[in-house]
Amino acid sequence: METMQTDETRNAGSNKPHPCGLSNLGNTCYINAALQSLGSVVPLMDYLAKDGLGDRGEMVKELHVMVQHMRTKSELFSPCKIKDQIAESNTRFGQTSQEDSQEFLQALIEKLHQCLRISVKSDAPTLNVEQDSTELEASEAAWHRYLNQHGESIVRDQFEGQLQSSMTCRECKKVTWKFDPLMFLPVPIPSAEHSEEHPCLLQDCLKGAFELQYFGGKEWYCSKCDHQANMERKPSISKLPNILMVYLKRFQTNYQSGERSKVNTNVTFPLRDFELSDVMSESAKSVQFKYTLIAVINHIGNITGGHYTAYGKHNNEWFSFDDSEVKCISEDRISSRYAYVLFYQKNTADDHQQTMPKCNDTEEQAISHINNTHQHSQEREVQPCTAENDEDHERKRRSLLCLCCFGTRRRNRSAII
Repeated sequence: METMQTDETRNAGSNKPHPCGLSNLGNTCYINAALQSLGSVVPLMDYLAKDGLGDRGEMVKELHVMVQHMRTKSELFSPCKIKDQIAESNTRFGQTSQEDSQEFLQALIEKLHQCLRISVKSDAPTLNVEQDSTELEASEAAWHRYLNQHGESIVRDQFEGQLQSSMTCRECKKVTWKFDPLMFLPVPIPSAEHSEEHPCLLQDCLKGAFELQYFGGKEWYCSKCDHQANMERKPSISKLPNILMVYLKRFQTNYQSGERSKVNTNVTFPLRDFELSDVMSESAKSVQFKYTLIAVINHIGNITGGHYTAYGKHNNEWFSFDDSEVKCISEDRISSRYAYVLFYQKNTADDHQQTMPKCNDTEEQAISHINNTHQHSQEREVQPCTAENDEDHERKRRSLLCLCCFGTRRRNRSAII
């Protein structure tokens, strides 16, 4: 089995203990890599560290125990009970076989949302996307409906965005939209011109994921033409999550032979200032965000036998997590040909520093500041926020009931990500 080179183990240089390792329960490196990566998602860890979550189910209880251990101790922690909780609804994760770390992570996040979800009954706009609605109106209406159907939670707040498909009839040019939730962003790896020795850029992979697609008349019906018509489909992102999880499609299946293989192409990716303006929808391009890398799940080996590890950022230092072994690692080691799932966190504060009020402003000063700032003065009328606390405010903001630090009442719709 291949191993990664890392720096010598050393303390983190702070009052907090060295991050702890996780016990391998028998082919559970895929679980450990997922859990250690989530350990770098500070908003989620802060939430799970709080007391008083015992009534949210055993899953939340066990994650609370794990987070408390990670933040106070350096000794090994066993994820046995977390594994058992996931296996209740996904039996294959209860076996001793090697499984996919990204698939486990998705199962974990989805179950956590079910445990923490709260009902949201917002005033969703009643729009028919087949009629004269704007792209932004259709996006917001779809997001409201999605929240009303599936509820809200810290998981959805942090990890979920919205994908948009713009479908254009090639005969009458009518455009319609389809919206889907975005939790993991899968990107293909171009293999023709690249290899382990000749890497490609993550931006090249993104182009492949969002390229224009063409469909024949048998595959799509145009309501305006009232018959089957040729169509072009342009995918984009209409709402970005706070935590963007990008997974590289390294594992592929030949649908003719049924054989599976792994793409070992080296994909280089930015550690900071990662932005996605080229793949944003037209209505969402007015607000730009940049992302910083906070964690990576790595897969070493091939399709028949491999090993998962993780890199995670803690207190501005990078650590390598290999089951029970935890080591500091220099930043220049993070981007490697083993990278599988990338965790990026939105630089919200940096991007809004020119338009958001100073933290020591009074609420009245802040409202005045926002109303007098370029697009806000024309598109938004800001009122004091009615949220009772920070958690309530975050819930309202994500459900589009509150559109800035102090809340808004929409006068004209504008892009909110």
